[in-house]
Amino acid sequence: MQVTPMQFFAAMDGARRGWLRFMPGPQLNKSLFGMLMLIRHTGCKHPEAPGVRISELAGAMHQSVPAVSQKITALERQKLVCRLAHPTDRRVCYIALTEKGRELTRQMMQSFERQVEQILLQLGEEKSEQLIGLLHDLADVLEHVDPIQPLFTEEPKGGETL
Repeated sequence: MQVTPMQFFAAMDGARRGWLRFMPGPQLNKSLFGMLMLIRHTGCKHPEAPGVRISELAGAMHQSVPAVSQKITALERQKLVCRLAHPTDRRVCYIALTEKGRELTRQMMQSFERQVEQILLQLGEEKSEQLIGLLHDLADVLEHVDPIQPLFTEEPKGGETL
């Protein structure tokens, strides 16, 4: 049986919709959740630093410094992160988790790990290993495939929206 592009799309879309159920609660959208977890993870890699530089976060997230700064401001409002000045270079600013941010990310990681463990348990060891291998293969293929052409070459006519 040959898999069609629509079958592939439907499977990927179903996985995406299912995955969305495992995202953070109402206090954080996916973008802020990702930022918070990146700050946590990057801080663990560099325990000698007082925090993570905004430029490092921007690079890791493939976003502009102003866009990342806006997200940091939103996390600051929730008292999940704080900005720390460099002791000798006023141009450098570090971002660190607050105690509230550390506790929230700890709880989120525990919840996430429990959810993924349930998924893997339901799949079984063999299918889980196959899935991980296939996802790595898919990521490799997607990185090396030529970029797709735009689906639409013309603007919609007469005020139509897609």
